[in-house]
Amino acid sequence: MADRPPIWMLVLVQLASVIGDSFGQRVSRVEHKGSRRHMMISLAFVSSIQMILVLGVCQLALSPNITGASFGDGKPLPCQELVCSSNATVINATTHCYEKTVECEWQGPLTMFQTVFKHPFLLINGAMNLVYYTGETMLYREPLGLVFLVMAALTSTFLIAPINLILGQPLDQPLPPVVLALGIVGAVLCVIERKAPADPVPSTTVSNGETYTAVAVNTDGTVIRYDEAPPVAPSKVAVVLNILKASVRIIIPFLLLSVTYALWFIIQKYSDDHYSVTAFGYNALDQGLLPFYVFPYLFLIDFIKPFRRAYEEPENYHENFFQAIKNTWHEMSIIDVFLYRLFINGRAFAYFFLAVSYDLTVVYLELTLIRVLLSWLASCVLILLIPKFVGASIEERKTTFHWINLILKALGSGAVTASLILLNTE
Repeated sequence: MADRPPIWMLVLVQLASVIGDSFGQRVSRVEHKGSRRHMMISLAFVSSIQMILVLGVCQLALSPNITGASFGDGKPLPCQELVCSSNATVINATTHCYEKTVECEWQGPLTMFQTVFKHPFLLINGAMNLVYYTGETMLYREPLGLVFLVMAALTSTFLIAPINLILGQPLDQPLPPVVLALGIVGAVLCVIERKAPADPVPSTTVSNGETYTAVAVNTDGTVIRYDEAPPVAPSKVAVVLNILKASVRIIIPFLLLSVTYALWFIIQKYSDDHYSVTAFGYNALDQGLLPFYVFPYLFLIDFIKPFRRAYEEPENYHENFFQAIKNTWHEMSIIDVFLYRLFINGRAFAYFFLAVSYDLTVVYLELTLIRVLLSWLASCVLILLIPKFVGASIEERKTTFHWINLILKALGSGAVTASLILLNTE
């Protein structure tokens, strides 16, 4: 097995990933106003239909030797079957076995239920998807959601070897400590941000003969008025509690995503090695069956009040599941969700190919480091040129382009680039 694919292939895959994540942020922040449940309903519905149609056409139009072929060193491998014959005599009996090249099995949406029936272990993919999409939709709501997604992927690099051991999968070559250290330090520098100081606000403003205290400015430039005294500043305890709440809101989905990222890659390779499930078969299961477990999961949330309070926004507490579906339909732009899932599903297809064809640990680290660079650059471009596309506020724009944050990102990008260079010169 080759160690790594050409770098240009990884850049193209992660470019598609960043474009898809950008549309994902738009769908979450602008169209669904941060509603996690609405986001999951729209992505499950559109993604399932999209992949059933696309992969269904591929399954009908392409030869089984393409849709059912496994890959090695980036090339399709012939499907083989072990054939044995016995030759019995009075003295002894001998058995001769050889591998015979046969036509590969048909794989895709039309046979996905048959695949699950033959290999029930693949149902673990449904559980992983519930955890993954719950964490992803929670992070998409954050201003730096793209970068937190990338950091979760980088953290999961450390989980690949332990999970491989548990599943009895062969271990890939260990990563050089210097390469790993540079990548982690660089990624952290690309993520951390110093909040830009607030603009000074005049204590009193006169408008139409009225005097009031102006204490804030909306994203559209209008002044928030307080006819009496401005609000009392929160106590130190309240500030600490708010920081803790914000941290938990990020840490929990971050950890969930770290585990499922690693599992997702390993299960793909495991499915290919043990069940001969290809990218066509796996992605048909992964996305085609999405509504069968996402919708029941979202329906049950209505009856688990503590989880609902933690997962859903207060303004949507009044919705039941069926009202949520109706409101999601009215909110979403089919084009935006379609493009979001098209790029992400294309990335998933490419990830499967890379996972089964090359050294998983090395490829995974390279993919993640490239995504670190492209993600913060994409965030800057979106916030600078089309902030309304992702619903970025004036405060978020000031923070992103604060000179200290730009220096940190430049230093981090240098460390990540050095890590990639060292990884490709060994």
